[in-house]
Amino acid sequence: MKEAGLPQLARDTVSDAVRLIKLELRLTVEGMKRQARKKALSGAAGGAGALFLLLGLLFGLGAAAAAIAIVLPVWAALAIVAGALFLFGGLLGATALAGLRSGGGMVPDEAKGRVREDVRWLREQTS
Repeated sequence: MKEAGLPQLARDTVSDAVRLIKLELRLTVEGMKRQARKKALSGAAGGAGALFLLLGLLFGLGAAAAAIAIVLPVWAALAIVAGALFLFGGLLGATALAGLRSGGGMVPDEAKGRVREDVRWLREQTS
């Protein structure tokens, strides 16, 4: 069997590099999909937080009507019911915001590192 010459080795190296880059791109796309799912869940939590804020407003108005028949002053009933629901809605909103901000960008850091390492390796092979 005859040994491969330099041109054939160069073609093989380029072919391997192209295959490696395609695989890295596929892996990066999968990571981006995973990040998008996380962001969608955080967005849903934000929507739920907004719903609880609206419910806080509605219960606050309901408390105003119910407070007339209660011994407490109207302002106390409003403050207790509406304040608790606004607090819960605000906590959900803060949780959603933290989830949307966490995790960096859409491309995972590990994928960026692998691509940098592949490019460094390829440069070493061609020099």
